[in-house]
Amino acid sequence: MPQMLMNLMKLAILCQGRSESKNLLYVPACRTATYGNRLFTVETATLWNDLPQEVRDAANLSSFKRLLKTHSFNSAFPQNCRSVCS
Repeated sequence: MPQMLMNLMKLAILCQGRSESKNLLYVPACRTATYGNRLFTVETATLWNDLPQEVRDAANLSSFKRLLKTHSFNSAFPQNCRSVCS
């Protein structure tokens, strides 16, 4: 995640097991569901946390882009649809 965005976000200190960090962002609590859930920090943290662990743990920007593109493609076109749609 770019440093500029990291300055806006808080890293959630969540560990599973011994020391396996899940690399999640803290999602701030909102008073109103209508407007609060649309805040940049809420939406960004939610989208980031919904990414697969493999994408969040990318070693560098180019691998992050590649993994994100693959994840987006697989989400838009599930495996069973690709064979039927072709």
